[in-house]
Amino acid sequence: MSEELLLFSLLTALMELDTVYAGQFMVSRPVIAGPILGLVAHNMAAGVILGLWFELLYAGYVPVGATIPPSGVISAAAAIAAADMFGVPLPAAFLAGLLAGALFGGLEEWMRRLRSGWNRLIAEQTARDCSVIDLWIVRSLLSQYALGFAFTLLFCLAAGPAAAAVMRHAPAQLSRALELGFSVVPWIGMVVLAESLRCRKGKNG
Repeated sequence: MSEELLLFSLLTALMELDTVYAGQFMVSRPVIAGPILGLVAHNMAAGVILGLWFELLYAGYVPVGATIPPSGVISAAAAIAAADMFGVPLPAAFLAGLLAGALFGGLEEWMRRLRSGWNRLIAEQTARDCSVIDLWIVRSLLSQYALGFAFTLLFCLAAGPAAAAVMRHAPAQLSRALELGFSVVPWIGMVVLAESLRCRKGKNG
């Protein structure tokens, strides 16, 4: 395990908090997170490309209420790490990023259910001393940060070498198919984005 991957995972978890938990300065958007993580990984080109590709795919998702979209920053981080640190070709690294974002979305849902179980205890404690709410906020942020860090680190350590091994033995046809699919991602993303922004008429026109 390299110091670079540790720093990479720590930064990814910090930017993931920006999604809904703290700040919301938009650094969790893949188009911004990608270049930043690419700079940390010393591969700005991969960061820019992957960040833009994920941004186009995820732009229609809005993390409002109970909606838990795939994590754009986790997707970008996993893909960049696979490409730069483990030598996975960009098309295959992109697939690894998609998987990482979807898996983290499931973990995020589990974490939210876990924290909802704290509500009665929080209510009882704040009824006696309202200042404890600050402690619970810090605890919530730290638990989310730990989840993002652990997931990013473990996923990269597991998926990076596995994807690299698969691609070393993959037939040429698979590599070409992945490259073709990767090349059309921006067009798919733009169609999805255009559809999500299109004003739909109501029942009465």
